[in-house]
Amino acid sequence: MAVNAVTGGSVNVPKTQSHAPKLSLNAQNYLAYLESKFSDVNFYVGSAKFSSGIRDYNFDAVYNCFLCPELIEEMASDADVAAEYERIIWEMRAQMDNLHYGIQENGLGEYVASYAVEINDDGSVDYVIMLRDSIKGLNGNKDSEKESNLPKTIKAKSVNELFKTFNTLFGREESIHNPKGILA
Repeated sequence: MAVNAVTGGSVNVPKTQSHAPKLSLNAQNYLAYLESKFSDVNFYVGSAKFSSGIRDYNFDAVYNCFLCPELIEEMASDADVAAEYERIIWEMRAQMDNLHYGIQENGLGEYVASYAVEINDDGSVDYVIMLRDSIKGLNGNKDSEKESNLPKTIKAKSVNELFKTFNTLFGREESIHNPKGILA
């Protein structure tokens, strides 16, 4: 799986191109290690707020992780920092599986393109659902299409908050399921 770089929050660029964020050899090696450890996660590296241009990415994985270059550098040189954020990435996969299960239970899985965790420049974490480009069949009308009124992404500080926001957006606030009691 290729490591991707994000520039300006809207473009995927392979890290080998000159306008991609520069990483030290140590950070590049650490990123390769992350890819091998979390082989089911696409990693994107960039210095801007990622979700502003998130629709421009080509997601070929269910799980996506956005990291700023400074954090990769810090993780590569500090085992405690690395362990903290690796735990977040590890837990994100299980949480997103449960989130996906809950969304499927509510009959809304077809509207989700992908899931992500965004670890921001300040170290804060956001959980993200990327919606499909075209949303059909809302409000029981299978022939209607609703694209422009929906956000491209839904972002929250916790998976539970993300789940509630997603369900509310699609008019399902009264039927929020809590799969396996994990979303607390």
